[in-house]
Amino acid sequence: MMRHKINLKFNIYFNSSWGQKLYIVGSIAELGKWNPDLACPMNCQSNGLWTLEIEIAKEGIECFEYKYLVKTENKTLNEEWHKNHFYEIENGYSQIELIDRWYNRPPNLPFYSTAFSKSLFVNPQEDKYKKLACKNKIIFQVYAPLIQGDQTLALLGNNEYLGQWNIDKALTFYKHKSSCWCIELDAHKMNAANEYKLLIVNKKDKSLVRWETYDNRTIYINIGNTEKNVAVYELQFNQDNTNWKCAGLAIPVFSLRSKNSFGIGDFADLKLMVDWAAKTNQKVLQILPINDTTMTHTWGDSYPYNAISIYALHPLYLSLQKMGSLHKQQRKDFYLQAQKDLNQLKIADYEKVDHIKWMFFKEIFEQNGSSDCATKEYKAFFEHNKEWLLPYAAYSFLREHFQTCDYKQWGKFACYNKELIQKICSPKSGIFSQEHYPQIQMYFYIQYHLHKQLSETRDHAHKNNIVLKGDIPIGVSKTSIEAWTDPRYFNMQVSVGAPPDDFSVFGQNWGFPSYNWDVMEKDNYAWWKKRFGKMSDYFDAYRIDHILGFFRIWEIDAKSVQGLQAWFNPALPLSRDEIELKGLTFDKDELTPKINNCALYELFGGQRDEVAFKFLDEINVNTYILKEKYNTQQKINAEIDKDSKDSEDSEEAKTTM
Repeated sequence: MMRHKINLKFNIYFNSSWGQKLYIVGSIAELGKWNPDLACPMNCQSNGLWTLEIEIAKEGIECFEYKYLVKTENKTLNEEWHKNHFYEIENGYSQIELIDRWYNRPPNLPFYSTAFSKSLFVNPQEDKYKKLACKNKIIFQVYAPLIQGDQTLALLGNNEYLGQWNIDKALTFYKHKSSCWCIELDAHKMNAANEYKLLIVNKKDKSLVRWETYDNRTIYINIGNTEKNVAVYELQFNQDNTNWKCAGLAIPVFSLRSKNSFGIGDFADLKLMVDWAAKTNQKVLQILPINDTTMTHTWGDSYPYNAISIYALHPLYLSLQKMGSLHKQQRKDFYLQAQKDLNQLKIADYEKVDHIKWMFFKEIFEQNGSSDCATKEYKAFFEHNKEWLLPYAAYSFLREHFQTCDYKQWGKFACYNKELIQKICSPKSGIFSQEHYPQIQMYFYIQYHLHKQLSETRDHAHKNNIVLKGDIPIGVSKTSIEAWTDPRYFNMQVSVGAPPDDFSVFGQNWGFPSYNWDVMEKDNYAWWKKRFGKMSDYFDAYRIDHILGFFRIWEIDAKSVQGLQAWFNPALPLSRDEIELKGLTFDKDELTPKINNCALYELFGGQRDEVAFKFLDEINVNTYILKEKYNTQQKINAEIDKDSKDSEDSEEAKTTM
């Protein structure tokens, strides 16, 4: 059988240094299948032009991608920014010439993000890319991210075919890929030398938005043979940095309210918030963290930054209405009345919302779980997310079984064992009673519905050109699933927080462990990449709280409660010699915590003697230190909690001590 061959010629201008050589690597076998060791060397012509000609078989290839590398002595010195070059193969063309440019990281990089390409600058009715049928054609691929949904890229030139510089006759491009615009031109209708320029026009009436900056471009046409061929020119739309701005709002999901809310806001309410943002011409909708924080089913779980999972969404953000309707009218009426009562409260009752929603989850799962979990959509969700779903469901089940989120108290499950957890999550497991699997599956089922509802809200935001912006806490709970499954990543001997400032004179202790960055580096920060990847399932932008933690963090001794006895990590400390070299006497005793009678009286008044007798040892006349059994903030707090009946007095005593 005769195989059809295509001749490809790659061209790129690149100024290399002595000893450097340009290579090309790509997705097809002829270009090494992305293996840098199999990359094809290019030939250097005059004036910095590098070329390569190869022949490929057309069969089985519809499109291929590639990029350029700089090597010296077979070592890769530099490669292009991550956006690959591409070409889509067409029938009937045997000669393809690709005229590329080197991809550097663009100065307007944020505009290449999905916030712009999938949301802000998306036209819901994109024109389809039209292929031109002619013997010899020119294809322009132009990267221009700053084009809004009601605008398009266009081309004008100095001859009749290119519009004679008349904007009404401008040739318009088609949005082909993210930030990439394409147009195909008949080479036979162009002059030997053509001047042209790119511009942005409004789709509706072709009115001018802006010309590209800099001088006119020139393209030379040389149709040297009768074979059908294509020349592909890759360009960048030139414009001065545009100070694009927009308005937006930040609001927690739990603060939203609608007639369908259930005591707090949910993902269906967030969808309504998108509508309001669109009507008021806002472009960004930012929310607080929405990961699961369930530990005790009490008010303590309401803090959104203390997540038990970096993947699982919080069940309380489910819209009960969208999950389905119960068959029994009596139960319907019960939940309708509960909804009415909760929505009338002036202050959200977290514990009651949690209690009633979990009642509903169990009932709707018992009614619809079998059928919902048999659908293709559910099975696809489970397969795609099972890496984290299994540990999450097992953790949630064990938390309820042992009545604590402290996995250290889970007996043989205290140390995470992947095989054991897989058995727990198996329908045929005999580790617990045979009836336990439906409880496990219910957690899968709840996360599936959370995924469905948030994905629907995300898609609705995209259709309305609204960016959903999420929030990532820098830390995770010390009793989280991640701390249980991947303890090597965390330093449990400290907590992280913030140093004292005007906001908090005692500093802040968030209770999260710090990270073992040296361990994370060994697997190229896979944990963080997965975390960011999961966020990108639902959000086009996100805030990191707090971003400084990637560079240095305020670490607090695990025995402390406040954020005072702490240090920055990493830090460059001063040695004793360095301190004394500057003329400062270093006296360790003076830096050891102690107190005298005057200070005791000022702090405790008439209770001075009682406090001194119970908590302090006198080491010198009028000088006291804390007794060993009370020499940490946690020990003091535990003792005060044991003796005090009044919580307000208790907190005051803790702060003073």
